Amino acid sequence: MALTLLEILFYERLKNNIMTTKRIILLILVSCSLVPLGFSQKFKSKESTTSFFSSTPIEDIEALTKETKSAIDADVKTFLFKVPITSFVFKSELMRDHFNENYLESKKFPYATFSGRMEGPVDFKTDGQYSVNAVGEFTIHGVTRKVSIPSIITIMKGVPTIESVFLIKLADYGIAVPKIVFNKIAEEIEVKIKSIYSSVKID
Repeated sequence: MALTLLEILFYERLKNNIMTTKRIILLILVSCSLVPLGFSQKFKSKESTTSFFSSTPIEDIEALTKETKSAIDADVKTFLFKVPITSFVFKSELMRDHFNENYLESKKFPYATFSGRMEGPVDFKTDGQYSVNAVGEFTIHGVTRKVSIPSIITIMKGVPTIESVFLIKLADYGIAVPKIVFNKIAEEIEVKIKSIYSSVKID
């Protein structure tokens, strides 16, 4: 059956519309393929150590844990960590018991936490070493205070490592030291944190 001129024009327009739609879909697919993976840069710790050290003329006290959890949102430069107090390992069980029961009261206050932002120039897409301050709130023994923690961020093959060293004044966090051992524990404790991160895939 022969088609009328009107029908021929209709089918030509329909065919052109289909071709245009296909071109649009193709352009969208190509554009999506050009968007780099990991556009949203988020990282979580895959290996972390936290240690503290107290030094007095009578005795040195130190402990370490490998159970720290940490995360970074590079897009907005936020940084946080969480340390289980009971996970610290001491050279003697007596030290550990005093630490958890008498000083940190870890059953009542099981974690030390920090949440804040990184201040200072850092480019998570460019390998190198960057000095920043992690500014935010640190909580331990149920007391929260604003702090600024000097930190070094090392980017290698797009993966960050953070190293921080800071001091904690026991009195600032309501941590009382019994008089009988007052000379054995320093008023300020040095804390060191090192975390190596892996990227988090965002679906």
